[in-house]
Amino acid sequence: MKFLFSFCLLLSMTAAASAQTTGPAETLAKFFAFDRKHSTEFSVQSVESRKAWFSNELYRLLKTELKREAEYLKENPGDKPHFGDGLPFRPLDETCDVGQKKLHKRITFKSGPIRGSRAAITATFAFPRPCETPDKNVYVFSMKRIANRWTIDNVTYDDGSTLVGDLKRKEY
Repeated sequence: MKFLFSFCLLLSMTAAASAQTTGPAETLAKFFAFDRKHSTEFSVQSVESRKAWFSNELYRLLKTELKREAEYLKENPGDKPHFGDGLPFRPLDETCDVGQKKLHKRITFKSGPIRGSRAAITATFAFPRPCETPDKNVYVFSMKRIANRWTIDNVTYDDGSTLVGDLKRKEY
């Protein structure tokens, strides 16, 4: 019994230390590793499964948007909802054809300065070589540290618009 207790204590201390040493770029990389393997449909299940990566404010806004969407679809069945293309954390999944292969955009991260509990991470979504298209998307993720872990607080898109601004819009 002592061994089991000691093992559990050691495991929890290791997990806590790991969470404290994970930086904002590493956190974002883990988010996208999870995101890539799970449904990106804008749904309660998708938001809940990613909750640990969201700041409290972003999570609240996403939950509010799900309610707004449900109300909209009741009145407009068959219409495409505002986030009908899925969760808004990556561009649409396009491919580049190279011979018989279809290549997807890859993500690279560049850390900006960390100021207290805030950080900005630039995520570039671009096709790998030998794709010859210069088509790329650059998003800036505003990260916020909450209780020794980094969370996504906002996203600024190529055109300067933001996820939080979109979620706070007046009109559906």
